[in-house]
Amino acid sequence: GGSGVSTSFYFIFSAVPVLLFGLHIGAFVENKSLQKVMIYSDITRILFLLLFYLYNLLFTQTIFTIYLLIFLVTFINIFFTTASSTLMPHIVEHSNIPKANSLFRIITMIAKLLSYSFAALLFYLNVGLNEGLIIVTVFYVISFVAISFIRPSFRNRQLSTENPPFMYSIKEGLSYIKNDKVIFRLFIVFCLGWMAGASIDLYLINYLKLVLNKGAESLYLFTTPTFIGIIIGSLISPYLYKNMNKKYGLLLSLFAFSLAILCFALEWPLLLLQCLLVIGGISQGILNIFVVSYLQTH
Repeated sequence: GGSGVSTSFYFIFSAVPVLLFGLHIGAFVENKSLQKVMIYSDITRILFLLLFYLYNLLFTQTIFTIYLLIFLVTFINIFFTTASSTLMPHIVEHSNIPKANSLFRIITMIAKLLSYSFAALLFYLNVGLNEGLIIVTVFYVISFVAISFIRPSFRNRQLSTENPPFMYSIKEGLSYIKNDKVIFRLFIVFCLGWMAGASIDLYLINYLKLVLNKGAESLYLFTTPTFIGIIIGSLISPYLYKNMNKKYGLLLSLFAFSLAILCFALEWPLLLLQCLLVIGGISQGILNIFVVSYLQTH
């Protein structure tokens, strides 16, 4: 029942932690045990959800507490995703990184596809918010247990007497990006693409309400074909990464995604729009694998 403004605040509170703390968290994770960072991230998210659960039992729920929870969970997510992405080059041979990223992306998208479908089922069965929180908490516990089996423990930078101060690590990273023309341009492209991509969900939710007369719980109508496309794009991206110019791969994927979204302005039939979202998803899968693999191998 939220308005467009409340939905916008949802995405703002999801994005602000990355903008404010992304660089600092990257520097923090640099010389920490990557598996431990992931484990502690899961434990912290579990505690936040349980506290929110208790709050809902004792007090009247307000939209501010939901925004606060989104902010805190997103903040902890940065630690987890930074550590998991950094872990990849330590456990996979250099030549197999694109394939590993592809498999990682496919598994992630299949999990998201199942989770969106499962969430839609919970809405349909009128499962309450508190019960939903407990279900999410159980999955975080499973994640915590699974990560504890990853051995040995890895650090991105080994501890030594020459480890730079925290703020110096941040400046060092920014200076490297600024001075490397290719990496700098790649970050500009990815930043612009991320800004556009982050706003697409908001647009699609409003499209559901204003054009199709459906609620936000029907977002699966758009996310399902997108995730299917991302899985396909992730499958073919290792082959493309090795056999085509990286620049053209980025350009073509961005162009295909832009074209797919542009067609929504024409208000075509839902089935046709879903086919276009598959194309957009393929382009997202290719873009993600190209950018992440290039950063990890360079």
